[in-house]
Amino acid sequence: MNNDLWKLVTQMNDANLLSSLTYTTKAQQPFKIAYDYTKAGNIAQADVNGQVSSFVYDANDQLEEETLPDGTMNTYEYDEVGNRTASKVNGEKATFTYNDANQIAMKNETVYTYDKDGNLLQDEHYEHYKRKVSQKRNVLLQGSPNLRPASSSNSV
Repeated sequence: MNNDLWKLVTQMNDANLLSSLTYTTKAQQPFKIAYDYTKAGNIAQADVNGQVSSFVYDANDQLEEETLPDGTMNTYEYDEVGNRTASKVNGEKATFTYNDANQIAMKNETVYTYDKDGNLLQDEHYEHYKRKVSQKRNVLLQGSPNLRPASSSNSV
C-alpha cells in the first residue's frame, strides 16, 4: 500500500473501541494517538504523542469540560433538552438561545436565520450560498423581511 511511504497500525480495546493508532513513515518518528474511555464509551483522555487532553461528561454524556495539554480548560453548559446554552473556549465565552425547533436562534448577539424547511440561511460568518458576510453587521432593509446581501467582493 502507498509504496510503503507510511504505515498505519490500529489497536482496539475489549469494548471494540479504538485504543490507539500509530502512523509510521520511513522519514519521521512515529505519530501515535492513544485513547482512554469512560464506562459509557466517551473519550476520557486523548494522548497525541505525549500531549494529553482530558474530558469530563455530564449524566447525559455531554461534554462538560475539556482540559488541553497546555492546561487550558474549556467548559460547556446545556439546557434540559440537551442544547448547549453556554461555553467558554480558549477564554472566549458564548451563550446560545434556541427556537422552537431546537435550532440556534442566537449566539451571543448574532441572530441565526432559517428558511421554512429549517435550512440555515445566515450565521455570523456566512449567508446562504456560502457568501461570506461583510465585516459590517447586516441589517434588515426598511420594510423588508429580507437581509441585505453581503457585497460580492466578500464571496468565497
